[in-house]
Amino acid sequence: ELDTVVARGNAQHGVSVTIAGAADVSLVIDDSKFAENGGMGASFAIGGASLAVSVDETEALRNEGGWGLRFDDDTGGASTYTLADTNVAQNTKGGLIIDASGAVGDASVSIKDSSFDGNAGNDGARIVGPNAFALDVSADESSFDGNVGNGLDARSPVAASTYTASLTKVRANANSAGFGVWLGASGTTGDASATLARVEAESNSQSGVRLAEAGAGNFAVTLTHVAASGNGNGDGTADNNVHISEAGDGNLNLSAADVTSNSSNGGSGTWVGEADAGTLAIDYAGKSESNDNTKYGLFASEDGDGLSITNYARLTADGNGDASLWMSTGTITN
Repeated sequence: ELDTVVARGNAQHGVSVTIAGAADVSLVIDDSKFAENGGMGASFAIGGASLAVSVDETEALRNEGGWGLRFDDDTGGASTYTLADTNVAQNTKGGLIIDASGAVGDASVSIKDSSFDGNAGNDGARIVGPNAFALDVSADESSFDGNVGNGLDARSPVAASTYTASLTKVRANANSAGFGVWLGASGTTGDASATLARVEAESNSQSGVRLAEAGAGNFAVTLTHVAASGNGNGDGTADNNVHISEAGDGNLNLSAADVTSNSSNGGSGTWVGEADAGTLAIDYAGKSESNDNTKYGLFASEDGDGLSITNYARLTADGNGDASLWMSTGTITN
């Protein structure tokens, strides 16, 4: 337990802790400050049977040689992280990283009332899921603004059993050299889902919202009250305001209501694609708009297994450079 710890102005890391063994591990960080150190603010390398981490009312600010907060998770069981009222800002090599790629068990990360803003050299917050196990990520009333990298990057880049992400009242604006939010999983054997409600992801150098799943499972995406306009840097690589993809044998289902994806710089407003075996279904559950984009208002690509767009009349797509809509062969209803 680190309670009211102040680690400031050290030549190397503010705090560096290594925990090894076969026991269950509990790590509590409360009302602490890790600031202006020459290395990382606080670094934890943890092994054990299982892991529970709680970070509350803690700051990691202006550290010059690494991440503000770093957790390397090699536990042999489930891992749970809870961060609340935490400020990780203006570090020169990234804000928060939780790397559970070496863990042998499911991982769960909950972030609430926290900020990860203005970090240079890397993401505001990066969460790396375990191999062959589940990753569950939630963020509520938190900001990931102005980082030199992605705002929030929460993915399982290797095989995952299931993947769940939920963002509510989240901001991820004006991140350079990256996406606003980048969520997803590779090689899933089970299903994946991403639910975004009252999310703002605008003026990022790449897509505001990037969601991706690859594997055997289905991918369910729900966007409600999402503002994702003015994204892209015009280089043609990742300039869509909203970019959603599924590459595998599962189906991709998108429900969108009150989604604003206007004025992309070099791309489309909303780009949705499904490859390999599986269908693509897009439902505009509420009024949305995708105007004044460089390419298309809505781009919907499916490789032949079935594409449907319903309630299309609820989408306003005016003034786009190429067309309001590009879609593969499929059905469209108003």
